[in-house]
Amino acid sequence: SLRDCPLTMLDLEDTNIGDEAVAEIAHLNDLVSLDLSETLVTDAAVPELLKLSPLFRLDLSYTDVTDAAIAEMRNPSGK
Repeated sequence: SLRDCPLTMLDLEDTNIGDEAVAEIAHLNDLVSLDLSETLVTDAAVPELLKLSPLFRLDLSYTDVTDAAIAEMRNPSGK
């Protein structure tokens, strides 16, 4: 478990991390940089990623996260 770790950067590029793991990552309140490129993450992880409010850098390249989900992340209120 990483819940009590004061991580600010996490690089999980090219791993088998999926949506379930993102739910755990969402508890890392100090995280400002997260690399999930080339992982098994999908649109289902977007609600959890939105919980990472101090997040400054997020890499979702080469994942199954769609453009529509990215748009939702940029404008979660739908305005």
